[in-house]
Amino acid sequence: FDPALASSAGRILAGGGHHDLAVDAYGRFAKVIGQSRDPKMRDLAKRWEADPWQIRALLQVEQEEWEDAIASLTKAMTINPDDWRLPAQRGRAHAGLGRWKEAAGDFSKAIEVAPGDRYLRASRGKALAILGRWKEAADEFAVVVQHRPDDMLTWRSLAAVQLQARDMEAYKKTCREAFSQFSDKDSWGTAYHLVSMFSSAPDCGIDRQEQTRLADRALSQEENTWTQLSKGMDDYRSGRFEDALAHLPEGGSSSRGPLTYFFQAMASHQLGK
Repeated sequence: FDPALASSAGRILAGGGHHDLAVDAYGRFAKVIGQSRDPKMRDLAKRWEADPWQIRALLQVEQEEWEDAIASLTKAMTINPDDWRLPAQRGRAHAGLGRWKEAAGDFSKAIEVAPGDRYLRASRGKALAILGRWKEAADEFAVVVQHRPDDMLTWRSLAAVQLQARDMEAYKKTCREAFSQFSDKDSWGTAYHLVSMFSSAPDCGIDRQEQTRLADRALSQEENTWTQLSKGMDDYRSGRFEDALAHLPEGGSSSRGPLTYFFQAMASHQLGK
């Protein structure tokens, strides 16, 4: 009996859509190695028996068949409840359906076993933020930036949920740390993210001239809707309302559209328009 060959055969069957055959094959393999006295082999038997259900779920996720994927992963979890990857994957399927409470619960189950996995912590942070549990979401994103300090988008997420939690001191601290981490990066994209983070509140704890320097640098490196937006946001926070309206790009269907409309409306209000 060759375990590697048996596993490969089972995966070929499962990946080829022959689910019932894969379940039968893996079940037979698991029965053989499950008779071992070695605990590692018995654990492997449970994993093998669950594998065809997990593979089926991954194929269903690719097709966005979320309900079917959840059912497959639930079956896999009953077979192998100790595999943290299964609740993690089921959490993503729940997220695909917008079931954020269930997603957060599954991510929590996975984190109990794999507390250091930053992707899981970020996923639970997103779910908690969507549920309006801002302080808990901030705690998750704070863990992620500790493990991955070069992830600019997570710094932005952390700052955003701290603002929603009305924790201004924590928000300012995050802005200062992000400025220290990223302000010397020669990238218009990084400068845009920093300006966007800093412009989310009237006072972010960063010197106003430094914020303007970042916005000007981004715009000088490449003029596009992102850098125009960062310059417009900085103009608004600096009290240059006419300049803000001139620099802010036309809103659109992209993710930056709402930010553009928001700052356009505030600048127009300040000018009495």
